[in-house]
Parts: sequence; structure tokens; C-alpha cells
Amino acid sequence: MHDIVLRKRTEAALVWLDFSSHSETETLLHAGQERQAREAVQRRGERLGSSHRFRIPYLRSLALLAEWQGHGAQTITHLREAAELAAEIGLPEEQWQIQTRLAKVYETEGEPAQARLAWAKASTIIQGLADGIKDETLRARFLAGPQIQPVLQRAQREASPLPQDRAEQQER
Repeated sequence: MHDIVLRKRTEAALVWLDFSSHSETETLLHAGQERQAREAVQRRGERLGSSHRFRIPYLRSLALLAEWQGHGAQTITHLREAAELAAEIGLPEEQWQIQTRLAKVYETEGEPAQARLAWAKASTIIQGLADGIKDETLRARFLAGPQIQPVLQRAQREASPLPQDRAEQQER
């Protein structure tokens, strides 16, 4: 909540805070502070300027607010725009996270084909990042990371789903 106080005291974009503003929005929403979350996002939007880089976390925050209210289509629109901007300016670290969120929203909205595509995109982006790590130990640690591993596992499951009857047998 300290971040909110700092933001209220300045009109300028605070780089170290504004890049993770979607996390702040999520925290506020889960704390039952929806009004405060909306106000913070609105303030960020008002001082956004022309920076595509600042627009990404802003769009992610808008997506969180839309999702919180159950507006799946609007959530998807915001996330897609954020993903496009991240790709356009070359931010793969943002891209895979946005694609992962998109996949989850598509699943909630009953769009499994779109969800599979988003999982695959997230996995491809992560693999591209891993390919850039030349040290094998560091690459292995990256791929086994707590944020990365579940995405890769999910993408792999989505890419080669078991036939329904086999899946049910394995659950027993």
C-alpha cells in the first residue's frame, strides 16, 4: 500500500512502480478494495502519456478490473492489446505472462481452442527465452522455475491431450 501513497504524491509516472501496477491492482481487489483499485487504475490512465511500455501494465490492470466484474470479453480485449504491444516493443517476459493469463481467461470463457493457442504461445516464448541462456545449469533452473514449470507442463498437456476415456481411467 506504500506504493499507492507514493503515486498519489506525484503526477509523474514512477517507473519502478508503474511497471508492476497490475500486481497492485490485483492485491487491492483481493483485499476487497475495488473502489481504490479503480481509482488507482484511472489515475494511471490519466498520466499514461504516449509510452507503449507504460500502457502494458495499465492494460493488464484494466483486464483485472474487467475480469473481477465478470466481463470476459472485455478482459480478453485488454489482454490481447497488451500482448500485441509487448510483442511490438520486444518484451518476451511480459508476453508469456500475458499469454498465460489469456489462456486462463479463455478457459473460463469456454474457449478451449483459444486457450490451447495461448498456452502454446506462452510456452514458445518461454522456450525462446531459455534458448538465449547459454549456461546449461542456468537454463535448467529457469525452465524448472516455479512460475515457468506449470506453464510448460500445461502447454504440453494441451498440445497432446489424452483421449477422454484414457484420461478418465487414469484418474481412477
